[in-house]
Amino acid sequence: MSSEGKHPNVNYILDSGPAEIKRLSEQHFFIKALFDNPDLLPAAVDRSKIRRVLDAAAGTTAWALDLSDQSFASKYEIYASDITLSKFPPGEVLQRARIRTFQQDLTEPFAEDMKNTFDLVHMSALVFALTEEGWKRMLRNVYDVLAPGGYLVMADSDLLLYTADEPPPQDGIPHDVEARRSGPSTIHSINNIMAGLALERGFVIGLSYRLTEMLSEAGFTVLSRQRALVPNGALLELQPSVRGNSLAHFRKPAAENGFTTLDTVTSVLLNKGELEAPRGVAIRDEDGRSKFMDDAKRAMNEGMLVVASEWVAQKRDLNGS
Repeated sequence: MSSEGKHPNVNYILDSGPAEIKRLSEQHFFIKALFDNPDLLPAAVDRSKIRRVLDAAAGTTAWALDLSDQSFASKYEIYASDITLSKFPPGEVLQRARIRTFQQDLTEPFAEDMKNTFDLVHMSALVFALTEEGWKRMLRNVYDVLAPGGYLVMADSDLLLYTADEPPPQDGIPHDVEARRSGPSTIHSINNIMAGLALERGFVIGLSYRLTEMLSEAGFTVLSRQRALVPNGALLELQPSVRGNSLAHFRKPAAENGFTTLDTVTSVLLNKGELEAPRGVAIRDEDGRSKFMDDAKRAMNEGMLVVASEWVAQKRDLNGS
């Protein structure tokens, strides 16, 4: 997570209590199932070269806890950091899992004694955390903290919603953000709310075709990128993981997570007098917001798709290769 000055993470809008901790933990297991790496780490990572690992912007430390349970990671030194440790589990849980923690804003440099020390850094779901300049600063800082030859493993989404009838563009083709925000359907209205908030705060929409270049500009060599279509609602019964395994058992938590996020954001926008659905049509009272949320729940249940990607990038070794 990043402070980013006047561009706070959307998680500052969302509840920081038990419900949000549950949502973030479930999000980890859904991302894990979606990309379906048999032992958590992507195939491009050489496990024999890993000794010291950092789960950055760790949220609830779900990924770090999961890694600590993997037999191949029994000798790893595992760290977790975030701009706030408020969602981290109790100290005794972290101690049993051999996880050390520290506070870190990723847009700020790491401590000097941490630079060039980590063999792998993991992060995910930062689409609502960083402006474009924030991404550049974060990547520079992570590059500095990685040891030569170290790996950066990232997973994130493009934010915009699609349907089976209106699927996402082919890989590498930019989204038509205005078209996805301005149509007549409830899905278009949800896009207007969430993408509109992202654009207002300067966040990057379309990481699937932007981040590879940003990684290269930061000095990384991109070893792999796995694209996936993230289903919700009824499409969880039909759209499998990248390895063809069913995601149907995530239908209930995925629906709850998406609805809770939208419910919170629309409440905030209504209180600020900025809620529109469809675009250009103001919602001025709680009755109007409640009706829209009923429509949104039905649309989510019918099924949505979001583009997501998982990257493995590597810091150049001392010989520059």
